[in-house]
Amino acid sequence: MRRIGVDVGGTNTDAVLIEEGKVVRVVKAPTSEDVTTGILESLAKLGETGVLKEASGALKRIDGVMIGTTHFINAVVQRRHLTKVAALRLGLPASASLPPFCDWPEDLAALVRGGVWMVEGGHEYDGRPFMPLDEAEVTRAAREMQAAGLKSVGISSIFSPLDPSHERRAAELIAAEIPDASITCSSDLGRIGLLERENAGLLNAALADLAR
Repeated sequence: MRRIGVDVGGTNTDAVLIEEGKVVRVVKAPTSEDVTTGILESLAKLGETGVLKEASGALKRIDGVMIGTTHFINAVVQRRHLTKVAALRLGLPASASLPPFCDWPEDLAALVRGGVWMVEGGHEYDGRPFMPLDEAEVTRAAREMQAAGLKSVGISSIFSPLDPSHERRAAELIAAEIPDASITCSSDLGRIGLLERENAGLLNAALADLAR
């Protein structure tokens, strides 16, 4: 098996060719601001060494390419390149005492929190509906998000890993109002715990622009 691994660090982007579990060649390129340029440059340098070609000159078959990066960790640690996020939680009247961002470091929350909207919806621990989704309220929230210039949205709903339908429907309603919105549903990222799952979704939404 022949694989390429790329590690995007804060300073350098390393690329390595591994064949049958053994490192064949390692190259390095400066990490670029847009990340992608540095990745492409490191791959080009790997190609320039000749290790990606057969003796005949034909390109070798590559079975997989794995890319890892500390770029997103650095963005959070350094409080840079983070996008303002609209947080929509489906779960009223439950969970109102612990709103989105309630357990974030205040300096990080101040950078990411673009607005918080909480509406009725969600499910019980066994998957039964807790409250019907208030679609009119979701649409109203979406219009307020648009008016505030927010295009990155994190949606969470109580027990959504058991039934993500309310999050999915809310995403559709938001997309109808903000067609170019980047929307993260917490059920795609986490497990049952509401705050942990919601935080993962909000953090993902905050990094969406950087990921592009």
